Amino acid sequence: MTSDRPVDYVIVGLGNPDADYVTTRHNVGFIFCDYLANCIAMQTALLEQMQAEDSAATGAQSKKDTPVTIPSNYVTPKFVRKGDVVADVHDVIFKLAPDDVFPSQTVAARASGKKGELRTFRLLLVKPLTGMNNSGLAVSKIISTYGIKNPGKQLIVVFDDMNTLQGSIAVQNGGDLRAVQGHKGVESIAAYLKTGDFIRFRIGIGRPAANIPVTSYVLSSFEKENKEMDYLGHALDLTAQALQFFAATADIKETKKKFANSKKLPKNLRKMEGLVFPIEITGA
Repeated sequence: MTSDRPVDYVIVGLGNPDADYVTTRHNVGFIFCDYLANCIAMQTALLEQMQAEDSAATGAQSKKDTPVTIPSNYVTPKFVRKGDVVADVHDVIFKLAPDDVFPSQTVAARASGKKGELRTFRLLLVKPLTGMNNSGLAVSKIISTYGIKNPGKQLIVVFDDMNTLQGSIAVQNGGDLRAVQGHKGVESIAAYLKTGDFIRFRIGIGRPAANIPVTSYVLSSFEKENKEMDYLGHALDLTAQALQFFAATADIKETKKKFANSKKLPKNLRKMEGLVFPIEITGA
């Protein structure tokens, strides 16, 4: 979609565009963009569905214990392959329901019965096509093309991090160029923008065993064994919730405090059967 309103946030997921890397640890940023796009599509469909219903006839309260299923009005997210910015871009209006945190099995019930207007945000979900180590080229073009005036508060980069425990996330902002060292994609963005002043969400992938080279580890796919995919699923949920919380509050410090805590991992993780989330790509 396109919109005349200014972009509120640019969310860049880092990864490699080659098909061989789709479910690898180094492609966490791409995986998250597809996941978030589906969360937003589901949220939008549910809210539109409820707004169209007659609550007196259907009984809004009775839905609270009803499992959420895919609504008939659900639309698969579409990314546009844009050569001018060297990236796949999902340009979407996100409707923020009061006190609602997605993705949640009670999202329909928690969004119902709200009297105030929904807050809306224009988001760009961006997957650079430059290859990981030259991600800054695409990001710099996005900043210029879409007139992003304050990257320090509007640019959010999501990527894999070996120094963060599996299932956990770390949230950072600000800092000089030294603050972003250690990840070639992030270093590239900082080099092109000439600053490390942008928001960074690190999704933990853990460290390899001593006998496994780092390059082999990050370029290998997530495994079902040892609940590795389940831990990633939790981290995807956590990152989506943290981003919504940040959008609602614009408080990065409170976002860190609330979501970046490795000691709060649940004992019963949701089982992940796969890491490929449905999207469409147009203009390819």
